[in-house]
Amino acid sequence: MSHAIDLVHYFLDDHFPRSVMAHGGVFAWPDGRENPDTFQALLEYPKGFLVSYSTSFGNDSDSFTRIMGKQATLINIGGEGSQRWKLVEEKGTHEDNPFLHRAETNVTLPGNTGDTKLAPPFISDNDLSHMINWLDCLRSRQQPNATVRDGFAHSVAVIMAARAYREGRKLYWDAATETIADHT
Repeated sequence: MSHAIDLVHYFLDDHFPRSVMAHGGVFAWPDGRENPDTFQALLEYPKGFLVSYSTSFGNDSDSFTRIMGKQATLINIGGEGSQRWKLVEEKGTHEDNPFLHRAETNVTLPGNTGDTKLAPPFISDNDLSHMINWLDCLRSRQQPNATVRDGFAHSVAVIMAARAYREGRKLYWDAATETIADHT
């Protein structure tokens, strides 16, 4: 979730969830593990959007992150760290018209202007792109693409999701004290 939520924060410029709920379990591999092999989290953000994160290690179905808005839904296809996103146009509701045609467009990341090639659905942890910006910034003393504050923000989201799952309750972020709280 840490890679996917980092992109959500970057795309939507909202960095700390207001609240998080999560559920899951060990359904595919009941071998004594503590971490769930199937997991879903809902994260509400102050700007007024909901992030739905889902992953399952029990089969080869893609994990996804979905950002649902009034005019469109962004869907990340391919799992954590994937740069492959799809934009789905929203035109109302299925209750109003179950035969709505929703246009789907593949999204490219900034810097790929005019590039019609799809981003890869998976990037290895060994890919140099994970380190190049950081190493360049060490040399130049410039801020990296993802700052320490960005790392803190997506760590908060991941920790809140893990705690919400383990504790079985909704958790809240208190921005004033920078703490995870049981209530608003």
